[in-house]
Amino acid sequence: TEMAQYYLARARCLKGMGQVSQAINILKKHSTLSASPHMKAQMEIFLADLYWEASREEEAMALYSALVPKEALLGPEDRKRLHFRLGKLLNSRHRPTEARKHLEKAMALSKQEGDGSSSYGLLMMELARSYKLEGKMEQAVEVLEEGIAKGLKPEHELYWDVNYKLAQYYQRLGQEAKAVALYKRISEEGPSHLQLLVQLRLGSIDLNRKLRQLQYWSEVDGQKKLNK
Repeated sequence: TEMAQYYLARARCLKGMGQVSQAINILKKHSTLSASPHMKAQMEIFLADLYWEASREEEAMALYSALVPKEALLGPEDRKRLHFRLGKLLNSRHRPTEARKHLEKAMALSKQEGDGSSSYGLLMMELARSYKLEGKMEQAVEVLEEGIAKGLKPEHELYWDVNYKLAQYYQRLGQEAKAVALYKRISEEGPSHLQLLVQLRLGSIDLNRKLRQLQYWSEVDGQKKLNK
């Protein structure tokens, strides 16, 4: 166990220096060291996180999946991260039903902690995305609306990003009035990185309205000519 602790500490040091590949090699090379189940789980979750950071998604997903049966050996933050990342990876592979099981576990852990951090906003958007991938836009909207109503506040990171995503979903559902109202609120109160996106969305909605009006009057004019 002492040697396992040493190599884990060394891998963390290498990661802190930006040497992620070397940290991965250290843990892989010494993964068979005799250690307590708790220490092995600590080494495995750190290795999975390193795979994630190195964009080695298949290896990350395999190791995160292998850790699920022994997640009781991990702390709440590690468990939340494990389920969130596994859910995100499954979503990216268009396996939303499986993804949602993990995202809901991560969400439950966040609620237990009263989490208002950026991870809570990311969780909501990823959980909503799992419904969107199945074409269940109403449920996707419910996830974001409930999250904003019950947990996420304007002072929290990603609050406005979640609202922007919600406005997009309203627009997609044809709930134009709700979308416009939320876009306008974001344009007045939201951060600068969303301003241009919101203006483009509002411009697109306005253009579509004008085109619909033009089409309507064109059809009315055509009908009048036919009736003469």
